[in-house]
Amino acid sequence: MCANIKDGALVVLAGMMGAGKSTVGALLADRLGGTFVDLDGRVVDKVGLSIPDIFAQHGEAGFRDYEEECLRECLSHVSGGVLALGGGTLDRQANRALLRDRYIIWLDADPTLLFARADSVGRPLTRAGMSAFLERYRNREALFREVAALRIDVTGTTPEDVVNQIVARGSQS
Repeated sequence: MCANIKDGALVVLAGMMGAGKSTVGALLADRLGGTFVDLDGRVVDKVGLSIPDIFAQHGEAGFRDYEEECLRECLSHVSGGVLALGGGTLDRQANRALLRDRYIIWLDADPTLLFARADSVGRPLTRAGMSAFLERYRNREALFREVAALRIDVTGTTPEDVVNQIVARGSQS
């Protein structure tokens, strides 16, 4: 894990869908003067389909295969800046191993709030409903705790507030 967020290393944002990783990531990269990479966006660009279409045509396992491939590519080409992971990127052991020595910040909130934020047509994993989302949250929560150097509760905050917290707390880590 890197010493802090200001030393030019890659900062990784993790968390469930709806946590604001992409919005916060773009603002944080701008604040730090680095590159911003949205892993889900990389998958969409690589495959040439929307996330719902990737899920429809290739299933979740197919999406995760593309995600792992894009993560490997990102980590080999991007040395500094901010990388926003997809909500399920850490489900795979291979991805956790790739990210082992990275500074990972977990953006978290009450799962009912995260579900409400994420519940849209662009999020295929919300279609199964709230109870399935809560089960995913419970399963992933342990992974986030395991890998994160820092946890930020995004409840009731603006993206700018979250960036300010990350900069303040991350430079002390």
